[in-house]
Amino acid sequence: MNNTSGFFIEDGVLKRYSGAGREVIIPDGVTGIGEKAFYGCGSVTGIRIPDSVKEIGSAAFEGCTGLTDITIPTHVCYIERNTFYGCSSLASVKLPVWLFGIREKAFYGCRQLTGFRIPDGVEIIGEKAFYGCEKITSIKIPNGATGIAEKAFYGCKSLESLSIPEDLTDIWWNAFFHCNSLKDFTIRPGSYYLGDNIYGCTLTKVPVPDNGTGIGMETSVYYRVEDLSAPEPATYAVSCICKGDLYLVFPLSKLSEGMKKYAAKGYLLALDQGIPELDRFRREYLEYIRDNFREFIGDEHIGAILDRDTARQLLDHIEKLGDTEAKAFLLQCIHDRFGADGLEGFPL
Repeated sequence: MNNTSGFFIEDGVLKRYSGAGREVIIPDGVTGIGEKAFYGCGSVTGIRIPDSVKEIGSAAFEGCTGLTDITIPTHVCYIERNTFYGCSSLASVKLPVWLFGIREKAFYGCRQLTGFRIPDGVEIIGEKAFYGCEKITSIKIPNGATGIAEKAFYGCKSLESLSIPEDLTDIWWNAFFHCNSLKDFTIRPGSYYLGDNIYGCTLTKVPVPDNGTGIGMETSVYYRVEDLSAPEPATYAVSCICKGDLYLVFPLSKLSEGMKKYAAKGYLLALDQGIPELDRFRREYLEYIRDNFREFIGDEHIGAILDRDTARQLLDHIEKLGDTEAKAFLLQCIHDRFGADGLEGFPL
């Protein structure tokens, strides 16, 4: 093993750096940087990596809290697990053109990171890869990417725009959770299922593909809502809620039987916000709610769909079924909606 100025090199691989230098120049001829080679080197502010390096091991620079910028050599194919974990001062990273993947927690907690571009060859962005990178403002996922893992961009609070490519088929849970500034989310045909991945965002623009392949099911419209919330946004097929600002509404006929109940509950919640454009869906949702009224017993938003004619239709239907519990709930909703005088003319 060769030890020169704090570099411990074996068979061309830099195993460990223990020097005192703040600006580190790795010797030419080194072909790899081993796992945890610079682990915890908090005083290092810059590292120059020679073009001869082809591999960088997991957690190679983890905990280098003073590191501000770095260029990854051309022949490195992967940013491995925890490579820059906790590099809280890292502001700029130049990634190689032929990079294939960014592994889990690669840039976890790089709070100052702003200057970087994901190369076109990247296929997978790993779990929590950019977790807590608070200053990233825009991301373009390359066309060859096929997956974004769980919590990949969780907590990227300054992220304002995001572009998803056509070939991307998997976006895992909470991928963009609490990206509070995210307003522009471009979805292209082929991308699907957002679930609660964008919960906690403030989206104002979400183009949805006309061919119905967006976010896992067919849809055609979206609405801005001033104050919208739901306890479990991921379960609402109708919603894909971006906390407080956006509500996606699906034609009920496009949904599977298993999702219609959640869609109808989401519809009532949106309707309760007073969005007149939702009238176009009223008939199909009303028919579903009427035929499955027991599913809505206790739903505080049921009154949003009630006018006197609708209330009478629902009550007549429930009377024929002889469902006393459903009748009692509906009468209470009518009372809450129209007041005590509103019950006049209804069978009690």
